[in-house]
Amino acid sequence: MTESRLLNLLKGKNVVYITVKNEDYIRTSQIKWILAENAKKFRIYSSEKGNPVTRAIDIRKKLRSISFEGVDVVIAGFLPQLIWKDLIKYTLGTGIIVIAEMFISLYDTVVLDRRLVWKRGIIAHICKLFDRTVVKKSDYIITDTKADADFFVKEFGTEKDREKFETLYLEADLGDYISANVVLDKNDDAEPKTVLYFGTGLPLQGTDYVAKAFNVLAEEYGYNCIYIGGLSNMNRKHKNRLLSCKDRAIRCGKGSITYYKWLGQKELYENIANASVCLAGHFDPDIDKADRTIPGKAMIYEALGKTMILGDTKANREIFEPDDKHIFVPRGDSKRIVKAVTNEVDR
Repeated sequence: MTESRLLNLLKGKNVVYITVKNEDYIRTSQIKWILAENAKKFRIYSSEKGNPVTRAIDIRKKLRSISFEGVDVVIAGFLPQLIWKDLIKYTLGTGIIVIAEMFISLYDTVVLDRRLVWKRGIIAHICKLFDRTVVKKSDYIITDTKADADFFVKEFGTEKDREKFETLYLEADLGDYISANVVLDKNDDAEPKTVLYFGTGLPLQGTDYVAKAFNVLAEEYGYNCIYIGGLSNMNRKHKNRLLSCKDRAIRCGKGSITYYKWLGQKELYENIANASVCLAGHFDPDIDKADRTIPGKAMIYEALGKTMILGDTKANREIFEPDDKHIFVPRGDSKRIVKAVTNEVDR
């Protein structure tokens, strides 16, 4: 990673990282090794609860017992909006530099992405207020893309606030896994060909387009397709078909489809390593957030040296260029996903 203002703030300092996310999340792991390389000493507080609300409640309870004596820097991560009021209560007036690691916006996620509430309603207003408070009151702000930084400044701040922002792209730290388990640049000429996708099923991921592409790839082209993860926002027809393939390969025309609800990290990486090509995304054409965020899975594919299919977005183009390993397709077009896969795998 290149030298940055963030690293200068962390070097030789006593740092506390508090994140409204689990310990093995890709961003948590990334911040951990950055602190290990730069901070004098550090502590990390995370939560293993099942959703952002319960994790925020858990972290707010932990804050009561965290000692901030001698701490130079506090980083509040993933959804600092949900713990901001409590965090400031313990750090205000102490001289501690408070960094907001704004991985996501409440307003963007709840209102624009998932469309859970009316855009002009009171809940939307509260979400925007939470976002604006963090942008205004933090000393420094980390985002995962430049496009997101632009969005946060436009929606919740002013051009003066832009000076606070720095982009820290996701990087997958696979530890000893690569050297111990994965042979990079492996020979993909062996049959059968395998296409893999994993994700949580968020709307911006465009999983309907993945499912449509998988059906064609399995039935007409004979590929073995593996889908790992959430189905909550998928068309019922596609969802039911994948559920019928749960935990075992189901023959679909010439090929097969396998659906796993969840895999452990080692199993996930093994499946990725053995795939011929991986789908990264984001593929939804109507959600603006899809254009501004880089799929975390793309960083894992990159670390494992895999060829990937990427949605053609501003965010993806910030760090990837079209080449043999990075194939861009228009969002919202399952036929182009199929074409990209078949051209790449069979050439």
